[in-house]
Amino acid sequence: MKLDDYLVDKNATIKEVLSKLNDLEGSNPIVFVTDKNNKLLGSLTDGDIRRALLNKFNIKNSAYIICKKNPKFIREDNPDIKSLIKYREDDLNFIPVLDGNECIVDLINFKKMKSYLPVDVVLMAGGKGKRLLPITLNLPKPMIKIGETPIIEHNLKRLSVFGIKNFWISINYKGEIIKNYLNKKKNYSHDLSFIEEKSPLGTVGAVSLINNFKYDHVIIMNSDILTNLNFEVFFVDFIDSGADVSIITIPYKVDIPFGIIKSKNNYVSEINEKPSYSFDTSGGVYLIKKSILKLIPHNTYFDFTDLVNLLLKNGKKVRKYNFSGYWLDIGSHDDLEKAEIDIKSLKLDK
Repeated sequence: MKLDDYLVDKNATIKEVLSKLNDLEGSNPIVFVTDKNNKLLGSLTDGDIRRALLNKFNIKNSAYIICKKNPKFIREDNPDIKSLIKYREDDLNFIPVLDGNECIVDLINFKKMKSYLPVDVVLMAGGKGKRLLPITLNLPKPMIKIGETPIIEHNLKRLSVFGIKNFWISINYKGEIIKNYLNKKKNYSHDLSFIEEKSPLGTVGAVSLINNFKYDHVIIMNSDILTNLNFEVFFVDFIDSGADVSIITIPYKVDIPFGIIKSKNNYVSEINEKPSYSFDTSGGVYLIKKSILKLIPHNTYFDFTDLVNLLLKNGKKVRKYNFSGYWLDIGSHDDLEKAEIDIKSLKLDK
């Protein structure tokens, strides 16, 4: 349903509001009372109207008289995520989003969304996917379908669940296929922009071509992974840490099939039979302060490892976020087969 379906003018009667509530989906519907400019004045539910009628209000009376005058809300330009989490935990189903003039510009429906994160997202989708040949001979890797949906669309849906609206897609190899497909998707087109690399710019270089991010924080993410990462928890951890960059890390276990010998001056000091080692590996999802992005050289090949090393050299705080949920880098045919099985039980858009 559209935003206007949940808004009523302050001059509407109780009868008119009751009719509008009756048309809304689900239990415990709510509408928000506004002036002609959509400035938030109050909220009304079925319960509010029942109590008003029991108190002898006439059904032709103005609904504004009986509305709750101080409904909960968040700001579009700087949403307080911790307050939003509390509203959700208090079982509030709808939270209006206000602009600087106190006007409703959006509505959070917790039945369909988990959060409303103030971040821009850059999906890196320019690679050739050579390990997935011959599939990628005519199709860019992010457009390979997992189930009935391309990989990149799975990621867009997952991110959208957390209220993220501003997407940038970095394209190169067969980028027109990605661009044409996503431009036909009405759910994304009004929030979607493309960065077209003239030549490969590495894993982060293309970000230097963007100069109009809306928010102070940016998620940079590979478009060829599947994950059920909770982006809200990731964001809150990052903000609380005071870091400049946070990197999702995935545990990677290496089993050595032989005995490992440690020695000094050719004398054995220790032997371990078939040891296992665990390493933290980059999960291809990064959260970064917008101010840091100016360090990326303009239109130059530059990997994220180059950026991290530069940040460390300059004394910046680079944090790791250990993730143990579902994560799969679809880099090989075996990974693709696994993804086809896993997607049947994953609910990435819920």
